[in-house]
Amino acid sequence: MNRLEIIKRVYREVLKNHLLSIFFIIFLSVICGFLEIFSIGMLIPIVSITLETDNVLNETLLAYVNLFFNLKDESQLIIILVSVFSLLVIFSAIMRVILLVKQSRFSVMIINKVNEKIYKSMFMRNYLDHVKSDSSEVISAISVKVNQVSYTVIVPMINIMSQTIIAIFIAGALIYINIKLFLLVFMILSFIYYFFIRAVSKRLNKIGEEYSRANNQIVSHVKDAVFGFREILILKKQNYFRENFVLSDWNLRNAQHWANVFQSSPRVLIESIVICMLIFFIILTINLTQDLNKFLFFSEIAALIFGAQKLIPIFNREYQDWANIEANLVPMIDVLDMQKSSTLGNVLTEVEKDEDNLQEIKLDNKILFDSICFNYDDKHESLIENLSFEIKKNEWFCIFGPTGCGKSTLMDIIVGLIEPNSGKVKIDNIVLNNGNSELWHSKIAYVSQKIYLLNGTIIENIAFGSSLKEIDTEKVKESLLQANLLQDVENFKDGINTIVGEDGATLSGGQIQRLGLARALYLDREVLILDEATSSLDNKTEEIILTNLKNLSKNNKTIIAITHKKNTLEFYDRVLYLQDGVVK
Repeated sequence: MNRLEIIKRVYREVLKNHLLSIFFIIFLSVICGFLEIFSIGMLIPIVSITLETDNVLNETLLAYVNLFFNLKDESQLIIILVSVFSLLVIFSAIMRVILLVKQSRFSVMIINKVNEKIYKSMFMRNYLDHVKSDSSEVISAISVKVNQVSYTVIVPMINIMSQTIIAIFIAGALIYINIKLFLLVFMILSFIYYFFIRAVSKRLNKIGEEYSRANNQIVSHVKDAVFGFREILILKKQNYFRENFVLSDWNLRNAQHWANVFQSSPRVLIESIVICMLIFFIILTINLTQDLNKFLFFSEIAALIFGAQKLIPIFNREYQDWANIEANLVPMIDVLDMQKSSTLGNVLTEVEKDEDNLQEIKLDNKILFDSICFNYDDKHESLIENLSFEIKKNEWFCIFGPTGCGKSTLMDIIVGLIEPNSGKVKIDNIVLNNGNSELWHSKIAYVSQKIYLLNGTIIENIAFGSSLKEIDTEKVKESLLQANLLQDVENFKDGINTIVGEDGATLSGGQIQRLGLARALYLDREVLILDEATSSLDNKTEEIILTNLKNLSKNNKTIIAITHKKNTLEFYDRVLYLQDGVVK
């Protein structure tokens, strides 16, 4: 994708919804441009009066000002002119600060909106896309790349626009004052910047690729250190992981280093060239022009120097903004791709527009599985092949089989996370699909083999995703009792307010499993899914929990479980024996 297409995508997917803010920035830029014209123009009469007290320009100005003020001499005139000039300069500076504040606020808003879209799109992705994706890329996009590209692509694009408007006004004033000198300066500046742009363009693109790749690698290495800490420590592989991290971090810093060099290096050279050129032009003009009005000439030179002092930093800033954009186009593509919703997101968006036409899903009779086939890759044979069975309402139903036989995949189909390649899942007479799966999810409580815990309190983990004021404390304790965890929690110093730590670090494996079960029981849904949910428990605790569930359900809850442990099969009304994706 070329840079023009990327810029179009930035406008279409990021900036288009913020045109009002952009137009306001343009409006402020125009005001700043007019103020720059007035301040530059004021220098000519000020310098002229200062250098020569008796000339036509001074008399004309004095006569004009006397229409409003009663001035006695030119000294009073220069005081008024200098005062007005000072006010213009101060007001111009204030407006530039206001413009800067608005641009900064705009950048913060953009960062917030883009992050919101990326975070939202995470939950809109197809489940299969999610499990195949690299979490390091998502984390890197939200924690690093969005901030990076907002300040190095989006904000520079706005800066270039506003700075160009101001530069046009300043250039107009300088052309009016002395077009020859302005064109000379402009051509030299244009040539120098064109040379730098041609020289560093490809290198900046390569820097962007290195920066994006190194960012992803750093996040991946940090994840390895956090989640693989125990294995790394026991196997004494600290040096290996440290060296990989240091190498990735060095690649990132090296990319930043060269980006900074290419962005900042023209400034020193250009400022020196322009100063030497102005001095040379002044000397040459004085020596070659006999009828030169030196007072007017020096007034123009002063105005030109003042204007150039404002114009050169704008050229430098625009070059740096261009270099920033060029160096960060690759991370920008990553961010734009990340914020786009997947196919499931588009389906859900269409469904949300027509929610009234969705049939409410109620499990009144049974869940029917009609000739289900599924595989993760068309190139391989089916993981589940032509599977048909039914689960009756309020039944205790178990899917039993060895590891790798397709139990978890079948459970994902039951839950509605993935659709079968062929065949249908029906809740009574309603076919389950991506469009209505959210309605089905509202009927389900799910307990997986690996429980995800927030780094918060026990009560926050049970009432998952609820604010503290919404939590029913008594219901939390009842859920803990049913999960055979209440006694353990009461022995903790802080009780239900105990911090579980990252990934449940302060709890045992069995306690984590029971906490996940308590979370599902707190929801009190009509269907309870147990995905190897008691696999890490000892037999006695497992039997206590299943007995509690039997007493709890009392013909008002459908239990669907998968397991590979034979000792629990007696608790279920029916068992589906699964092997290699087919019923045995």
